[in-house]
Amino acid sequence: MEKVAPPWAVSLFGEEDADRIAEAVIMSLLATENAMLNTHAQAESTLQFAAAGARMTNQFDQLVKHVNALEIPNTHIVERLRVWYKLVVVHNVLLFPYRDDTKERAKPGARWPKKVTHIVKELFTFSPASSWEAPTLDGMEDNEKIEVREALARLAPTPQLVLIPYVMNLSGVQQAWWGQAALLTDSGELEWVGEPASLLPAGKAKSTDASNQSANFDTGDLPEAEIRLRPEADRKRNVPPITERESAEADTTENNEG
Repeated sequence: MEKVAPPWAVSLFGEEDADRIAEAVIMSLLATENAMLNTHAQAESTLQFAAAGARMTNQFDQLVKHVNALEIPNTHIVERLRVWYKLVVVHNVLLFPYRDDTKERAKPGARWPKKVTHIVKELFTFSPASSWEAPTLDGMEDNEKIEVREALARLAPTPQLVLIPYVMNLSGVQQAWWGQAALLTDSGELEWVGEPASLLPAGKAKSTDASNQSANFDTGDLPEAEIRLRPEADRKRNVPPITERESAEADTTENNEG
C-alpha cells in the first residue's frame, strides 16, 4: 500500500496487520462498488433501488470476506445479531462500515447519517469515552444504561469499535476513512477521537459524476420488510395476523446501517 497506517491503527492492530487490514477494507469497498454497479446495470432501471440493496448488503459481506481472508489469528465473525448482517472482529476490534454521504467531502461527518437505531447505540458502547458530557437539569434522570444484545455482550475481552465511513455513488467510491468516535446524543452527534484517517491514497478518489447525483427519493437505501411465519397455533385458532410492528425492540428491520 502507498499509505502508512495512522498511529492509533498501529496501536490497535500492530504495524504489519494495520496495513493489511486497511488494504482489506479498501478491497471490500471496491468489491461493494462493483456489485452495486453491476446490479444497477442489470436492473435496467433509471431508479437506484437494486443498486442501493446491493451496496447495503455487500458493504458488510465483503468486509467480512476480505478481513477473514487475511487469516489473522483470533479473527472471528459476529452472527445472530438480530439484524440481517454479520460483523467481523480482528485484533479485538469490531469494524463497522457505513455510507456517510453520496457527495464527495473532505472528511466524514460529525453526525450519524441516519436514524440512530438500537444496534447502533449498542455498538457505540464499544467506542472510546467522550470528552464531552451532556448537561443535566434538576429532576432529569441520567442517560439510561444501554443493554447490549447477547451476541455483542458475550464478546470477550470487550472489543473496541472502529468506524469505516465512506462516500459512494453511481460513479463509485469517492472517499473512505477509518477512525474512532463517540456517540454524543440520540440525534446522532459524533465526537471523533483524533482525525479520521483516509483509506484512499492521495489522488485516488474518483471524480464525482454530477449526472448521477440525484436528490430524488430513489437515491436512498431500500426499506426492509420483516418476514415472519405465523405460529402454527395461531393459524389453527384463526388468530388475525399482526400487520404492524408492536415494538421498536425488533431489530430485524433496522435497515439504515449504511
